[in-house]
Amino acid sequence: MPLKYVAFFILIFVSITINFTMPKRIIDKIQMITVAGYDYVDENTLKGTIATPIFLQKGEIQDILYTDDASMIYDLDTKLNTEASEDLENGKLAVVLFNEELAKHGVKDYTDFLLREPSIGSGLYLAVTEGSTNELLSSIKSMKGAGVYLSDLIKHNIQSQKHPDTNLKTFTYSLECETCDPFLPYFRMVDGKPKIDAIALFKKDTYIDQIPIEDSFVFNLLNGDIENGDYVLERKEFKAAIQNIDTDRKVIVNQQNGSINILLDIEIIGVIREYTGNRVLRDKGKIKKDLEKELHKKAEEMIKNFQEKNIDPIGIKEQIRSKIRALTIKQINDQYPAITINMHITYTNLESGTRR
Repeated sequence: MPLKYVAFFILIFVSITINFTMPKRIIDKIQMITVAGYDYVDENTLKGTIATPIFLQKGEIQDILYTDDASMIYDLDTKLNTEASEDLENGKLAVVLFNEELAKHGVKDYTDFLLREPSIGSGLYLAVTEGSTNELLSSIKSMKGAGVYLSDLIKHNIQSQKHPDTNLKTFTYSLECETCDPFLPYFRMVDGKPKIDAIALFKKDTYIDQIPIEDSFVFNLLNGDIENGDYVLERKEFKAAIQNIDTDRKVIVNQQNGSINILLDIEIIGVIREYTGNRVLRDKGKIKKDLEKELHKKAEEMIKNFQEKNIDPIGIKEQIRSKIRALTIKQINDQYPAITINMHITYTNLESGTRR
């Protein structure tokens, strides 16, 4: 028998043998975790809460919550498994929540655990909560189950440009990047329901500040290109709803006499879908002038706040690093708070909507 056939049959035999020796998981004997929340207790203790869905008749889903205290996540998993009637598995984990107090003490140890767990995907969503993650998860009454509900909520806000794109992969990339700082959605309970109310800002793995969700458009403007966004400009004389907004951000880096200057050149195009007010003002381009002025002011204040806190969630230092290779990372980090960052924002209107 030719050698290639022998090798083929050996390969088949080994594959079958490995398949039979693999540990079996019977679907009725496991519970899939869809969301996990971690709360700060003290320096040596965290409280963990997980939700696993059970399927009722007519496609209905009901979550079972398990909660306990432990010193680390591995110990917590062991404790929670003693409370469950079946094995708890992470294969469907979609969202992980950190309460604000825990995030202030750093989350790197917990994200490391998520990265090392082979059953967890890099598209997992992370978020910060104002209060207890346990209380937030207990408040969710959804036919989807808590994990899918929160995952869909975050995904919807990202797709509708209400929150910048983020997940486990992008968060850990920013942690490992020596010139970057990450951000996450920030949940707050509003009328008994969880709402993404802000963008949580981190200095490396430590939560230090937030941006109100109302200013997320400006943050997205500074962070990169926007596709199909929207913005409402309000004045005493008029109110304009601008939609189908696309932007193009260029970062121009200059170095003269050892000083670094940054210019953010941002071009915006959009459509005025609805307009209330004096038509003469609209036709004279007041919307364009007022929009450019308002966005410039807000962006300037936001960047000033970033520099004062010495954080860079919009990637300015990474742009400097890529364009001035003579500078070391330490030099860039040291100079960042004092770097002059200017902006040039221009708006082009494609068409106008109704007047009321």
